[in-house]
Amino acid sequence: MSKYKIRQLNKKENIIVGFNADIGIEKCVYKLTFPDNSIYIGIATENLWDRIQNHTTHIRQSTRKDEAIRKFRTFNVDVLHICQSEEQLKTLERIELINHAQAIFTSV
Repeated sequence: MSKYKIRQLNKKENIIVGFNADIGIEKCVYKLTFPDNSIYIGIATENLWDRIQNHTTHIRQSTRKDEAIRKFRTFNVDVLHICQSEEQLKTLERIELINHAQAIFTSV
């Protein structure tokens, strides 16, 4: 059984998302993981559900994240940290980005 609760996030685009945490969480660092194991690390300064929904309604841009959303139409959301302040959010986001970059380079 999957640890993710599956939700259809954007009916128009038919995007399916798995969440590993309460979607109402505020001030968190999260990770989107796509079927090809590519990831995106971001922060939600307010409601996580609204932040993720925003990702799927603005997929017309040509970022790697948007391209992955268009291609796969599914991804999982993992909450990495719940924070007390925006300063803590930004610090932990940078740490996660550095850790992920180091993991990529050491596995090559």
